[in-house]
Amino acid sequence: MTWGFEVSDKEAVLLSRDLFQRDKKAFFIIWIVSLFFPLLEFGLSISFVKCASLAFFLSWVAVFDARYGLILNKWLVCMALCALMFLLAGGISPYNLLYVFAYSFAASALVWGIRFVSRGGIGLGDVKFVFVLGLWLSPAGLLIAILISFWVGGSFALMAVLLGNMPASASIPFGPFLSVGAFAASVYGEGIAAFYSGLFL
Repeated sequence: MTWGFEVSDKEAVLLSRDLFQRDKKAFFIIWIVSLFFPLLEFGLSISFVKCASLAFFLSWVAVFDARYGLILNKWLVCMALCALMFLLAGGISPYNLLYVFAYSFAASALVWGIRFVSRGGIGLGDVKFVFVLGLWLSPAGLLIAILISFWVGGSFALMAVLLGNMPASASIPFGPFLSVGAFAASVYGEGIAAFYSGLFL
C-alpha cells in the first residue's frame, strides 16, 4: 500500500539504503526465523531453496512496506526474474509459462478491482505484488495467499480499531499481510488446499 506519493529511482535507492541501515536486524531475524518452517516441511531440497528465496523477498517487502508504505518496482522486478529462473530451471513449457502469466494477471486484476471499488484502499504496489506472487505460487497457492492476507489483515485492522490504537478510517500497509499469506501458501499450500477440498468433496 502506498501513502499517495511516488518516489524516483534516486529516492528509491536512498530509501533502500536507509531501510538496510535502520532495519537490517529486523529483516535478517524475520528471514532466518522463516527458514525454519520450510526446512521442517521440505528438508534440504530444491523446494526449500525456492521457499528460502521467496522468503528473502517477502521479508524485504514486509519490512519496507510496513515502515514506508511502499513496494518498490525494482524489488518486484528482481523478485519476478528470480521466479522465472526457478520456472525455467524446472523445465516449464511455453504453454504452461503462458498459463502462469495468465492466472497471475487475473489475480492482480481482481485485486485491482478491489482497489477500484475501495477507492485506493489497496495500493497499486500491492496489485503488482500479487502478479509477481503468481510467478512463485500455483493458482491454488495464489488464491490461498490472497485469502489469508485479507483474513489476517482484516483481523489486525479490526483488533487495532477495537483497542483504540487506530482510527477506523486509517490506512495500513497491505504488503506485510500479502507476504504472510504468500509464505504460508508456499510452505503449507498443498495441505491447506487438500483440507478445504476434503470439506466439499
